[in-house]
Amino acid sequence: SMATYTAHDTLAMLDWLSERLNAHERRLAHQAKLINIVAFMAAISLFLALLWALWRMFAAQQRAEGAWRQLRDAVESISDAFALFDADDRLVLWNRRYAEFYPGIKERLRRGARFAELFTPTAIAAMYETPVEPPTLWQQRAEHAKGVLERMADGRRYIANDNATSAGGIASLRFDITERLRMEERLHA
Repeated sequence: SMATYTAHDTLAMLDWLSERLNAHERRLAHQAKLINIVAFMAAISLFLALLWALWRMFAAQQRAEGAWRQLRDAVESISDAFALFDADDRLVLWNRRYAEFYPGIKERLRRGARFAELFTPTAIAAMYETPVEPPTLWQQRAEHAKGVLERMADGRRYIANDNATSAGGIASLRFDITERLRMEERLHA
């Protein structure tokens, strides 16, 4: 009969569709598993790459800190006064002798302090025998003056050398020649 044939055909078609849907679902489930595995592997790879980058950054920081300590030790070992100013005239590095040579600025010595903040007119007047006007002092530095005699109020005498760095900063060296000058005076007396 026609109704049986149609019902039978309909059932067969439904079975076929059901089988196809199940096969499609299995393929989708398999693809989802593959996608999950790939996503997990990508996450693990990113995590490992991040760990590697952090380790390299930490190692570089350790090397930089070691180099900075070594530089500080070297600067401290200099028997004369030394200070390094960057291209913006900010203090980068100095040794204890620099603080001893210029007691009037000792309390203001800090990384990043500008030369003009350290050598104020008041500080200059207190430290120098014949106070130099700040513009003169700054111009001497800007011209990278060599062998300038600094006469301090307490009788000490320094030879000041300001040297340009390749980065546009200034490396300041001060040599105490007080004893040498006193010996020369005694010899000539």
